[in-house]
Amino acid sequence: MPAVVDLLDRWNQSTDTAGLIRSIADDILRSTTSPIDVTAMRSVSAFCSLHHGKNLRLEILGLIYNIGARSCMYDLYHSDSDREAFVHDMYRCSNEAIRLAHAILPEITDSLAWLEHENLLLTNPLRGDIGSVTWSRLGELSSDVLALDAHRESSYAKLPFFLAQSRRRLYAAVFHQDKLLATLMERPPRISKRYSDCQLPLHLTDTEMLTDDPAEIEKLLQTLTSDGWSLERKFCSSGWLRLRCNVAVVREEVLEYPFQPSSPEQIDRLKVLVRQNQEQYLALPVHLQYTPACWDSGIRAPTCFLLTASYLSYRQLDFQIYRLLEKHDADALLSLLLVSEDIIATVMNVGTLRTRATFLAQDFEFLILAYGLPSAAVLATALEHAAIPRTPDLPARLSRSALIRKLTVFVSMLESLQGLVGMRKALCEESSRSISGTLDRVLDAASDLGRSESAPTPASQNYYPGTHSGQPMIAGAFGADMGEAGMEALFPNGKDGFELFDLPDWASNVDWANMGGDWMSL
Repeated sequence: MPAVVDLLDRWNQSTDTAGLIRSIADDILRSTTSPIDVTAMRSVSAFCSLHHGKNLRLEILGLIYNIGARSCMYDLYHSDSDREAFVHDMYRCSNEAIRLAHAILPEITDSLAWLEHENLLLTNPLRGDIGSVTWSRLGELSSDVLALDAHRESSYAKLPFFLAQSRRRLYAAVFHQDKLLATLMERPPRISKRYSDCQLPLHLTDTEMLTDDPAEIEKLLQTLTSDGWSLERKFCSSGWLRLRCNVAVVREEVLEYPFQPSSPEQIDRLKVLVRQNQEQYLALPVHLQYTPACWDSGIRAPTCFLLTASYLSYRQLDFQIYRLLEKHDADALLSLLLVSEDIIATVMNVGTLRTRATFLAQDFEFLILAYGLPSAAVLATALEHAAIPRTPDLPARLSRSALIRKLTVFVSMLESLQGLVGMRKALCEESSRSISGTLDRVLDAASDLGRSESAPTPASQNYYPGTHSGQPMIAGAFGADMGEAGMEALFPNGKDGFELFDLPDWASNVDWANMGGDWMSL
């Protein structure tokens, strides 16, 4: 990047190191305290010229620190020096850049918000998703993004195209992360869709976003649908952001319900939300909808992982909504079990592909704990309940033997995770022991009772099996007895129980630091 090249050139040409450092510091402080009129910037080059060379600003210096730290963490930087110490040094310098910038900036700038966002992404693996530092960083970033009026559509009319799209991307990313951390920490979101009318970023590549020629911009707009999706088969960061932001909009509404007394109106609204979530996914461009076949279609492994993780994000939201509905509506239980089975199958599919790419080994840990484990707990509970004499058996759409096989393989994958420490290690060991014990009891009960097994139902390759016909997922399931039993008491039998699995808030008991995955990546 030009800022780094300029610094290296000045350093290599200087013979007075101390004097050069003072000169660079003076230039940075002078430039940072100078306001920037972004409405007057009509070209990318003009905007960049105010951020490097003699105009290098604290925000850009902080970004350099962040890029260095994250490159080192993700093996893009190789050195014999102490990597961990380097990462923490860069993180500390980034924090100081933010602190000083806040103290001397005349107003919040886009580059400061970029720095704060990158710093948040670095804080996540160093301090954990649910740490107080991460929550504070998100609060500071949210405040500054709102100070830029990024939530107001009217504010974008006066910005150049490239900066407007950059700001839309930033707002979408922060909005998404805000809902994820609010869910993990059971706290109210800081940014509400109710007070925002800004549109999603256009589905353009980074190169296309940086176009500043009005004629070229008009051509780009002709390649988009009326709601901003590209008409071309395109995998890029803006597409993932649009997809995740759609999930976050529904998630924001769902966050309200656990803290409110139930009512028929609320139950009806939850049913609307689950349909809205499913319809949003089915409305995505076809190439952004996950199918297991994507891994063998020639698509790059990182893209396949994002397709999978995005699909699981939608399914996990279905899971969350059905969990709320199941407490008050027995008819939602079948849908909860079907979603859980689909999540388990999807996670296991990634587990069989871990050798295809190095990053999949770490990212699989995230998938199996964040998505797979809650679903496995629900399915294990259903199997054990159905094995109790004089209780309803599993519905015909679920194969008991297939569920047992899937959970057995799931336990094997859970036990194969390497390098676990602390709470994650204890959680995996206890969960593996609990699921295995449950399966043993289920098999023993079946042997004693001689129950017959229904024929397996072939797994659908489409998202939300059954919804393409227009029929809702919610259907009759176990009836009142199973519905009243619910899923709250997950194996309450001492060490054989899921005492960590109070599902509405189980994730807050997991240390997500240094784990792969997508909670904060976009």
